[in-house]
Amino acid sequence: MKRLMLFAVALGILFSCNPQEKKYSSLLRGTASSSEDDHNDGVLPRDPSGLPVSISLSESQATLELAEDKPYTVTIKADSSYSGGSIDLSVDRSSIDGAGIKAGKDVGFEFSPSKISLSAGETKTAVLKIKTTSMAPSFSGKNIKIVAMESGDDAGSSQNLNLEVLPRITIRLMNDAVPALYDKDEKLCFREHTAGLEVEFMNNSANSTGNKGLIPHATSGLEHGPTNVFLQPGESYVHTRKVMPDIGQRVNTWYNHHLGNDNNGKRMFFNLQPGEESDSDNCGTGN
Repeated sequence: MKRLMLFAVALGILFSCNPQEKKYSSLLRGTASSSEDDHNDGVLPRDPSGLPVSISLSESQATLELAEDKPYTVTIKADSSYSGGSIDLSVDRSSIDGAGIKAGKDVGFEFSPSKISLSAGETKTAVLKIKTTSMAPSFSGKNIKIVAMESGDDAGSSQNLNLEVLPRITIRLMNDAVPALYDKDEKLCFREHTAGLEVEFMNNSANSTGNKGLIPHATSGLEHGPTNVFLQPGESYVHTRKVMPDIGQRVNTWYNHHLGNDNNGKRMFFNLQPGEESDSDNCGTGN
Protein backbone atom coordinates (compact mmCIF):
# COMPACT_ATOMS: atom_id res chain seq x y z
CA MET A 1 0.00 0.00 0.00
CA LYS A 2 2.84 2.38 0.86
CA ARG A 3 4.47 1.70 -2.53
CA LEU A 4 1.14 2.39 -4.31
CA MET A 5 0.77 5.76 -2.56
CA LEU A 6 4.33 6.78 -3.50
CA PHE A 7 3.65 5.86 -7.14
CA ALA A 8 0.50 8.05 -7.24
CA VAL A 9 2.35 11.05 -5.79
CA ALA A 10 5.15 10.66 -8.30
CA LEU A 11 2.67 10.42 -11.15
CA GLY A 12 0.96 13.69 -10.04
CA ILE A 13 4.29 15.50 -9.87
CA LEU A 14 5.15 14.28 -13.38
CA PHE A 15 1.96 15.68 -14.93
CA SER A 16 2.13 18.97 -13.02
CA CYS A 17 5.61 19.58 -14.37
CA ASN A 18 4.73 18.75 -17.99
CA PRO A 19 4.50 22.11 -19.82
CA GLN A 20 2.68 20.52 -22.76
CA GLU A 21 -0.07 19.18 -20.50
CA LYS A 22 -0.29 22.53 -18.75
CA LYS A 23 -0.76 24.24 -22.11
CA TYR A 24 -3.50 21.88 -23.25
CA SER A 25 -5.33 22.11 -19.93
CA SER A 26 -5.20 25.90 -20.05
CA LEU A 27 -6.56 25.97 -23.61
CA LEU A 28 -9.39 23.65 -22.67
CA ARG A 29 -10.31 26.00 -19.84
CA GLY A 30 -10.12 28.97 -22.22
CA THR A 31 -7.50 30.81 -20.15
CA ALA A 32 -4.37 30.41 -22.26
CA SER A 33 -2.06 33.42 -22.09
CA SER A 34 -0.79 35.17 -25.24
CA SER A 35 2.66 33.67 -24.62
CA GLU A 36 1.16 30.21 -24.88
CA ASP A 37 -0.76 30.96 -28.14
CA ASP A 38 1.17 29.36 -30.97
CA HIS A 39 -0.92 31.22 -33.61
CA ASN A 40 -0.76 35.04 -33.68
CA ASP A 41 -1.28 36.77 -37.04
CA GLY A 42 -1.29 40.27 -35.54
CA VAL A 43 -4.99 40.99 -36.40
CA LEU A 44 -7.39 41.31 -33.50
CA PRO A 45 -10.99 40.21 -34.03
CA ARG A 46 -13.31 43.21 -34.71
CA ASP A 47 -16.05 44.09 -32.28
CA PRO A 48 -19.19 42.86 -34.07
CA SER A 49 -21.30 45.65 -32.55
CA GLY A 50 -19.38 48.46 -34.25
CA LEU A 51 -17.39 49.50 -37.29
CA PRO A 52 -14.25 51.68 -37.15
CA VAL A 53 -15.90 54.11 -39.58
CA SER A 54 -17.46 57.47 -38.61
CA ILE A 55 -20.28 59.40 -40.33
CA SER A 56 -20.80 63.16 -40.33
CA LEU A 57 -23.47 65.25 -42.07
CA SER A 58 -23.38 68.68 -43.67
CA GLU A 59 -26.42 69.57 -41.55
CA SER A 60 -27.95 68.11 -38.41
CA GLN A 61 -31.45 69.33 -39.37
CA ALA A 62 -33.25 68.63 -42.66
CA THR A 63 -36.26 70.90 -43.24
CA LEU A 64 -38.27 70.50 -46.43
CA GLU A 65 -41.48 71.83 -47.89
CA LEU A 66 -44.00 69.72 -49.76
CA ALA A 67 -43.05 68.55 -53.27
CA GLU A 68 -39.42 69.45 -52.68
CA ASP A 69 -36.07 67.67 -52.82
CA LYS A 70 -32.82 68.71 -51.16
CA PRO A 71 -29.28 67.29 -51.17
CA TYR A 72 -27.22 66.68 -48.02
CA THR A 73 -23.54 65.76 -47.95
CA VAL A 74 -22.57 62.64 -46.01
CA THR A 75 -18.90 62.26 -45.05
CA ILE A 76 -17.59 58.78 -44.26
CA LYS A 77 -14.18 58.43 -42.60
CA ALA A 78 -12.35 55.20 -41.83
CA ASP A 79 -10.25 54.87 -38.69
CA SER A 80 -6.57 54.01 -39.08
CA SER A 81 -7.36 50.59 -37.58
CA TYR A 82 -9.87 49.75 -40.33
CA SER A 83 -8.74 46.85 -42.49
CA GLY A 84 -10.58 48.19 -45.55
CA GLY A 85 -13.73 47.11 -47.33
CA SER A 86 -16.93 48.06 -49.13
CA ILE A 87 -19.45 50.22 -47.25
CA ASP A 88 -23.19 50.25 -47.95
CA LEU A 89 -25.11 53.45 -47.11
CA SER A 90 -28.76 53.37 -46.12
CA VAL A 91 -31.41 55.18 -44.07
CA ASP A 92 -33.08 53.70 -41.02
CA ARG A 93 -36.51 55.30 -41.38
CA SER A 94 -38.27 53.25 -38.70
CA SER A 95 -39.14 56.42 -36.74
CA ILE A 96 -41.20 57.84 -39.59
CA ASP A 97 -42.52 54.52 -40.91
CA GLY A 98 -44.02 53.95 -37.48
CA ALA A 99 -45.83 57.28 -37.82
CA GLY A 100 -47.53 56.19 -41.04
CA ILE A 101 -45.22 58.16 -43.35
CA LYS A 102 -44.86 55.97 -46.42
CA ALA A 103 -41.71 55.45 -48.49
CA GLY A 104 -42.07 56.88 -51.99
CA LYS A 105 -45.63 58.03 -51.34
CA ASP A 106 -44.60 60.69 -48.80
CA VAL A 107 -40.85 60.94 -48.15
CA GLY A 108 -38.05 59.23 -50.08
CA PHE A 109 -34.27 58.92 -49.65
CA GLU A 110 -31.60 58.25 -52.25
CA PHE A 111 -27.80 58.02 -51.92
CA SER A 112 -25.33 58.78 -54.69
CA PRO A 113 -23.32 56.64 -54.56
CA SER A 114 -24.94 54.12 -52.22
CA LYS A 115 -21.80 51.95 -51.99
CA ILE A 116 -18.23 53.13 -51.42
CA SER A 117 -14.85 51.48 -50.92
CA LEU A 118 -12.73 52.60 -47.98
CA SER A 119 -9.22 51.84 -46.83
CA ALA A 120 -7.58 52.66 -43.50
CA GLY A 121 -7.66 56.40 -42.70
CA GLU A 122 -9.50 57.29 -45.92
CA THR A 123 -12.34 59.85 -46.18
CA LYS A 124 -15.05 59.89 -48.85
CA THR A 125 -18.35 61.69 -49.41
CA ALA A 126 -21.76 60.80 -50.78
CA VAL A 127 -24.91 62.83 -51.41
CA LEU A 128 -28.20 61.99 -49.72
CA LYS A 129 -31.22 63.38 -51.59
CA ILE A 130 -34.39 63.69 -49.55
CA LYS A 131 -37.60 64.12 -51.52
CA THR A 132 -41.14 64.87 -50.37
CA THR A 133 -44.34 64.57 -52.37
CA SER A 134 -47.18 67.07 -52.30
CA MET A 135 -49.30 64.52 -50.41
CA ALA A 136 -46.76 64.12 -47.59
CA PRO A 137 -47.96 64.90 -44.06
CA SER A 138 -46.33 67.76 -42.18
CA PHE A 139 -44.33 66.82 -39.08
CA SER A 140 -41.31 67.76 -37.00
CA GLY A 141 -38.92 66.19 -34.52
CA LYS A 142 -38.47 62.89 -36.36
CA ASN A 143 -34.97 61.43 -36.13
CA ILE A 144 -33.84 59.22 -38.97
CA LYS A 145 -30.49 57.40 -38.95
CA ILE A 146 -27.88 57.49 -41.68
CA VAL A 147 -26.26 54.04 -41.54
CA ALA A 148 -22.94 52.76 -42.89
CA MET A 149 -22.65 48.96 -42.99
CA GLU A 150 -19.82 46.84 -44.23
CA SER A 151 -21.04 44.70 -47.11
CA GLY A 152 -21.90 41.19 -45.99
CA ASP A 153 -21.53 42.03 -42.30
CA ASP A 154 -23.76 43.27 -39.49
CA ALA A 155 -21.21 45.71 -38.11
CA GLY A 156 -22.21 49.31 -38.66
CA SER A 157 -21.98 52.96 -37.70
CA SER A 158 -24.79 55.53 -37.73
CA GLN A 159 -25.56 59.24 -37.37
CA ASN A 160 -28.88 60.90 -36.52
CA LEU A 161 -30.56 63.47 -38.77
CA ASN A 162 -33.54 65.45 -37.51
CA LEU A 163 -36.27 65.63 -40.17
CA GLU A 164 -39.06 68.18 -40.52
CA VAL A 165 -41.65 68.64 -43.28
CA LEU A 166 -43.48 71.97 -43.37
CA PRO A 167 -47.15 72.39 -44.44
CA ARG A 168 -45.99 74.66 -47.23
CA ILE A 169 -45.29 74.64 -50.97
CA THR A 170 -43.41 77.09 -53.20
CA ILE A 171 -44.27 77.10 -56.92
CA ARG A 172 -41.62 78.77 -59.08
CA LEU A 173 -42.14 80.25 -62.53
CA MET A 174 -39.05 79.20 -64.50
CA ASN A 175 -39.80 81.01 -67.79
CA ASP A 176 -42.70 82.68 -69.61
CA ALA A 177 -42.78 80.38 -72.60
CA VAL A 178 -46.13 79.29 -74.05
CA PRO A 179 -47.21 77.56 -71.94
CA ALA A 180 -45.10 78.85 -69.05
CA LEU A 181 -42.71 76.46 -67.33
CA TYR A 182 -42.91 75.88 -63.57
CA ASP A 183 -40.85 73.72 -61.21
CA LYS A 184 -43.91 71.75 -60.05
CA ASP A 185 -46.37 69.37 -61.68
CA GLU A 186 -49.49 70.81 -63.26
CA LYS A 187 -51.68 68.82 -60.87
CA LEU A 188 -50.84 68.90 -57.18
CA CYS A 189 -52.65 67.00 -54.44
CA PHE A 190 -52.57 67.86 -50.74
CA ARG A 191 -53.90 66.19 -47.63
CA GLU A 192 -55.30 68.09 -44.66
CA HIS A 193 -52.83 69.99 -42.50
CA THR A 194 -53.99 70.97 -39.03
CA ALA A 195 -52.02 74.24 -39.08
CA GLY A 196 -53.21 75.01 -42.61
CA LEU A 197 -51.40 74.75 -45.95
CA GLU A 198 -49.38 77.79 -47.01
CA VAL A 199 -48.86 78.45 -50.74
CA GLU A 200 -46.18 80.72 -52.22
CA PHE A 201 -45.60 81.71 -55.86
CA MET A 202 -42.17 82.94 -56.92
CA ASN A 203 -40.87 84.47 -60.15
CA ASN A 204 -37.69 82.52 -60.82
CA SER A 205 -37.50 83.50 -64.49
CA ALA A 206 -34.94 86.02 -65.73
CA ASN A 207 -37.07 86.99 -68.76
CA SER A 208 -40.39 87.51 -66.93
CA THR A 209 -39.89 91.21 -66.26
CA GLY A 210 -41.92 94.38 -66.41
CA ASN A 211 -45.53 93.71 -67.38
CA LYS A 212 -44.52 90.13 -68.14
CA GLY A 213 -43.96 89.45 -64.48
CA LEU A 214 -45.91 86.90 -62.46
CA ILE A 215 -49.45 87.47 -61.16
CA PRO A 216 -50.62 84.34 -59.28
CA HIS A 217 -54.12 83.43 -60.43
CA ALA A 218 -56.15 81.47 -57.88
CA THR A 219 -59.73 80.32 -57.46
CA SER A 220 -61.18 78.11 -54.74
CA GLY A 221 -59.30 77.84 -51.45
CA LEU A 222 -56.81 80.67 -52.14
CA GLU A 223 -57.24 84.39 -52.72
CA HIS A 224 -56.25 85.79 -56.11
CA GLY A 225 -52.95 87.64 -56.33
CA PRO A 226 -53.07 91.45 -56.81
CA THR A 227 -53.77 92.08 -60.50
CA ASN A 228 -51.85 95.37 -60.51
CA VAL A 229 -48.63 93.91 -59.08
CA PHE A 230 -46.30 92.06 -61.45
CA LEU A 231 -43.80 89.98 -59.51
CA GLN A 232 -40.33 90.64 -60.87
CA PRO A 233 -37.48 88.05 -60.94
CA GLY A 234 -36.70 86.98 -57.37
CA GLU A 235 -39.95 88.33 -55.96
CA SER A 236 -42.67 86.15 -54.46
CA TYR A 237 -46.22 86.27 -53.21
CA VAL A 238 -47.41 84.27 -50.20
CA HIS A 239 -51.16 83.77 -50.07
CA THR A 240 -52.40 85.26 -46.83
CA ARG A 241 -55.23 82.76 -46.67
CA LYS A 242 -54.02 79.33 -45.62
CA VAL A 243 -55.93 76.26 -46.76
CA MET A 244 -57.52 74.95 -43.58
CA PRO A 245 -59.12 71.51 -43.08
CA ASP A 246 -62.52 72.99 -42.26
CA ILE A 247 -63.10 74.29 -45.82
CA GLY A 248 -63.38 70.69 -47.04
CA GLN A 249 -62.14 69.44 -50.38
CA ARG A 250 -61.50 72.15 -52.95
CA VAL A 251 -60.12 72.30 -56.48
CA ASN A 252 -58.05 75.39 -57.27
CA THR A 253 -57.04 76.55 -60.76
CA TRP A 254 -53.64 78.23 -60.83
CA TYR A 255 -51.57 79.96 -63.52
CA ASN A 256 -49.96 83.29 -64.41
CA HIS A 257 -52.93 85.67 -64.57
CA HIS A 258 -51.70 87.93 -67.37
CA LEU A 259 -51.04 84.92 -69.64
CA GLY A 260 -54.46 83.51 -70.52
CA ASN A 261 -52.84 80.69 -72.52
CA ASP A 262 -51.05 79.57 -69.35
CA ASN A 263 -54.27 77.98 -68.09
CA ASN A 264 -53.57 74.51 -69.45
CA GLY A 265 -54.90 72.18 -66.79
CA LYS A 266 -53.02 73.44 -63.74
CA ARG A 267 -54.94 72.33 -60.65
CA MET A 268 -54.48 72.00 -56.89
CA PHE A 269 -56.64 69.49 -55.02
CA PHE A 270 -56.92 70.42 -51.36
CA ASN A 271 -57.77 68.35 -48.25
CA LEU A 272 -57.73 64.91 -49.86
CA GLN A 273 -57.57 61.72 -47.85
CA PRO A 274 -54.46 59.53 -48.38
CA GLY A 275 -55.16 57.31 -51.38
CA GLU A 276 -57.50 59.73 -53.12
CA GLU A 277 -54.57 61.21 -55.04
CA SER A 278 -54.47 58.04 -57.14
CA ASP A 279 -57.91 58.89 -58.58
CA SER A 280 -57.52 59.53 -62.31
CA ASP A 281 -59.48 62.77 -61.91
CA ASN A 282 -56.95 64.07 -59.40
CA CYS A 283 -53.16 63.87 -59.44
CA GLY A 284 -52.45 60.40 -60.71
CA THR A 285 -49.05 60.09 -59.05
CA GLY A 286 -49.61 62.51 -56.18
CA ASN A 287 -46.15 64.04 -56.76
